[in-house]
Amino acid sequence: MKVKEFRGGYDSNFAYLVWNEEGGVLIDASITSKRILKFVEENNIDLKAVFVMHSHDDHLVDLNIYGGMGVKILKNVKDDVIDLIGLKFTVIYTPGHMDDSICVLVNRKLFTSDTLFVGAIGRCDLKGSDANDYYDSLYNKLLKLDDDVEVYPGHDYGRKRISTMGEEKENNKYLRCKSRDEFLKLVGFY
Repeated sequence: MKVKEFRGGYDSNFAYLVWNEEGGVLIDASITSKRILKFVEENNIDLKAVFVMHSHDDHLVDLNIYGGMGVKILKNVKDDVIDLIGLKFTVIYTPGHMDDSICVLVNRKLFTSDTLFVGAIGRCDLKGSDANDYYDSLYNKLLKLDDDVEVYPGHDYGRKRISTMGEEKENNKYLRCKSRDEFLKLVGFY
């Protein structure tokens, strides 16, 4: 399995193409399809699906183009395991930043979109956000993942482009709260 990172979009967004000899899967449609499809064509990749990570406009770029090509658009997915290109993509439903936010885990690589950044988290003061749900998603789901799981965020906001769950558990203040109340206070909702 290979991973190609694309950076750009509205606000230092990342999109990721996961591929192998059986095809490719785009995770987080936040970059113009022209760049993605140029890479897909140059590398003879059969694009099979696009994961919509949440419903903010900067993560819904050119879905109509992919859909028009017959590429499967995977959106509003809850906890599930989806077999694509011979790999198991584990969808982790992580509401908080948005009520439809997901993360996708494949081969010990966790694609987090705006749920988890390197050293931070996404906003939870927008329409569709919920700080209590965010706490549950982080503390009852993501923090249970092994330390060696790599973290691929949806924006280039951190001190480096990717991280690991171990590094985030140690260095991300949003993952070090001792209680729900401490988390809510930290994000400004208490």
